[in-house]
Amino acid sequence: MDKKFLVVHTPGTFGSFLAWAIDCYKEKKILQSPFLASGNSHGHNIENEEQIGTISWDIVLPQLRRKYDQNDTDGAHIIGIHWDQKWFPYLLHAGIDRTNKGQYGASGVAFAEKNFHEFMEKHTALLEDGTVWMKSYKPRLLEHFDFDCNHENPTVPRLVLRNLFWLNMATEKKHIFTETNQAIKSSNHDKIDIETILDYKSFNKYLHDLFGYELDFSEIHQQFLDKNNSLKEYRTMRRTIDSVKNGTAYDIPKMSVIGECVVMYELEKHFFDVNFFNVPFYFKNTSDITEYVKHYPKHMKNPNKFFQTHWRDFS
Repeated sequence: MDKKFLVVHTPGTFGSFLAWAIDCYKEKKILQSPFLASGNSHGHNIENEEQIGTISWDIVLPQLRRKYDQNDTDGAHIIGIHWDQKWFPYLLHAGIDRTNKGQYGASGVAFAEKNFHEFMEKHTALLEDGTVWMKSYKPRLLEHFDFDCNHENPTVPRLVLRNLFWLNMATEKKHIFTETNQAIKSSNHDKIDIETILDYKSFNKYLHDLFGYELDFSEIHQQFLDKNNSLKEYRTMRRTIDSVKNGTAYDIPKMSVIGECVVMYELEKHFFDVNFFNVPFYFKNTSDITEYVKHYPKHMKNPNKFFQTHWRDFS
């Protein structure tokens, strides 16, 4: 099949993996594994820093979003990847952990925890004016937390870094990931959701329906799942949150700063007048969290100011 395809997506939604799968079907054979150390598929069809084969566009980047909106796609068959809103915490983690071209090793989040200044400096996603997209975090650190992250002060305290990502959670409904996802959902071109890609049988059927024949890439797909640190952490986040709400005993595994951020954000939203956002994550199990809530000082119970002023977002 000589048809040209273009995959459009938001960060962390498997655009490169879908492009790899499409090229496998176009070539009628299983191509070389596309995975880098972080588990992303950005190693697919890269020659001399240029992508060949099926292209995937992260249309959160304004220069690609403009081309998408203007249908400047060289006549390609467009497939958009979309997601249910429950996946936003996963994407927040994946957008840091699985980002870029492998310069962060096995985990971008672990790299950022140790040296956030270098994490920002190493990122290669550029905006139209030539600035690095990830560097937008730097002024937010200074504005909201009075922390100047630079080469002499590269490590952001864990609590501060967690609260920096908390701002993304708090603005989820207006976040650029969400807005871009809605644009893909409302488009007229072909679409696929990330849950279809995550389920091998569903994904295999989708590709069979698209190309008219079947390839067995189950082994690669299992690697795709096994190498996804963000998916593992998302499941830990969800189980922790659901266990607290349901009163189920659960020993909480060690999480990254983003995992802690999501759990504490969701718990504060759930309990509303019990603050979680500015305390160390010392909880070893759900019983610790239950005790914290049960004995929280009555005279200190009060929704934080953000919840008070943006209560419609949390109703």
